[in-house]
Amino acid sequence: MPASSSSSFFLLLCLLSSFSVMISGYGEQLILVNNCNESIWPGMLGGAGHPTPNAGGFLLTSGQEVVIDLPQKWSGR
Repeated sequence: MPASSSSSFFLLLCLLSSFSVMISGYGEQLILVNNCNESIWPGMLGGAGHPTPNAGGFLLTSGQEVVIDLPQKWSGR
């Protein structure tokens, strides 16, 4: 694997391993933590009929954590 591909793959693995979902009585919270040594730009997209949180994407610097409140039964990627 070329260096740039393996670096991108590593960043993707860091991001995916950092996702955690907590369920509360009023909806869900998606907690994103950047455990990578570099900044990342997570992207989110609401499914059909569901809102897209945080304008679809945002900067997450190394070590930063963000909590995103989602409505109940939110669907997306």
